[in-house]
Amino acid sequence: METSETETILYGAKDSFTEQLEPNITLIRRRLPITELKTEKYNVGSLSETTVVLMYIDGLTNPEYISIARKKISEINFDLFFDSSQVAAFMEEHHHSIFPQFQQTDRPDVCAYSLGLGKLTILVENTPFVLIAPITFFHLFQSPEDYINRWPVASFLRIIRYLSFFLSVTLIPFYVALTTHHYQMIPLQILFVIVESRSKLPFTPFWEAILMLTILEIIKEASLRMPTKSSQTLGVIGGYNKRETKLKN
Repeated sequence: METSETETILYGAKDSFTEQLEPNITLIRRRLPITELKTEKYNVGSLSETTVVLMYIDGLTNPEYISIARKKISEINFDLFFDSSQVAAFMEEHHHSIFPQFQQTDRPDVCAYSLGLGKLTILVENTPFVLIAPITFFHLFQSPEDYINRWPVASFLRIIRYLSFFLSVTLIPFYVALTTHHYQMIPLQILFVIVESRSKLPFTPFWEAILMLTILEIIKEASLRMPTKSSQTLGVIGGYNKRETKLKN
């Protein structure tokens, strides 16, 4: 079994799910060798005939959750299913929400912990990512190491994640609001530096922030979609061109 590349941890289990359904079920049963762990198999997709497995612990998981999951899986009507995200799209309650309603993971230990908390797991054939439900917004900030570290360390790291999310959402709007409408709140020395730096820019702070976020998304997409060797070559060339520009100036 290979190590998870999406949820890397320092301590803990190093195995992860694969595209094969039966080994994935075995990885979970190795951690929960109990007879109450139930599996129900369904076939979705009129052309792909993809196998979907619903797992839960009988007597621990809320029966209402189980009946809702059964109903939603049986009502799926589509031709092709090759990924768990497609199954999640047909099972979601709020299709226009920007927040995910299923947690996706490729770690068996995360699934085992979730099953032990009374949640459902949905395994889909030909994909290493498993769906976990029900979840809340705060479940998305949890890490597999939270169950391994001592509670003060785990709590501190989780607070850091909340703080980082808050800063990433509010820091740029706060900067735009200060520099555009409430510049009198900025200390005078810092204000001089900002005014001097902005005097050479043709954009307002709002469009500057929009362009910066757009460029960051383009760079992220380029690093993910391009072949590894090509991206390394472009990175070296870009660094060399930047160095040449500085030398010329």
